[in-house]
Formats: sequence, structure tokens, C-alpha cells
Amino acid sequence: MQLDELMTDVSALVAGSCRGRRRPAAVEGESGALHADARLLKEAIVNVVCNAIEATPRGGHVTVRYHSNDAVLSIVITEHGSRHDQGDRGAG
Repeated sequence: MQLDELMTDVSALVAGSCRGRRRPAAVEGESGALHADARLLKEAIVNVVCNAIEATPRGGHVTVRYHSNDAVLSIVITEHGSRHDQGDRGAG
């Protein structure tokens, strides 16, 4: 399976699973061949992205970036606009 295909499926699943829970995630990256259980990988990524969307305060957004080469698959899920980003770091 190609990584682009997997991430296109993830994007669609996130849009369906997280509907009504804030804003969708932006998904972007470069393709590569993937040798893994696509169903389990999709499920794991969708769960993490939906959790990030739920934790993102109003006005924030989530970005999913991916890249693959022959040896390494990298998927980075970033929440922008968290309370920490806005300076609310607590009384630590």
C-alpha cells in the first residue's frame, strides 16, 4: 500500500469520526511504500488525531505530516493553539 492512499483514508475517517468535534485536521506529506497492517495503522492514527482535535481549544488546529523512505516512516501529529502555546502553563 502507498502511504498517500493510507493517509487519504485516514483524512476521510477523521472527518467522519470527529464530525462536530471542533475543526478537522490538515493532512499533508510525501508518498512511499508501506509494509504494515493498514487497518490497524489507520485505526491508531485516527484515534490520535481525533484526541488531538478534541484537546485543541477554539481557534487552534491540528496538522498531520507524513514522510516515508525505504527504512523509516514518520507521521507527526501536531496540535497548534494549545493552552501551553498560549502561555497558560499553570502554577508549576
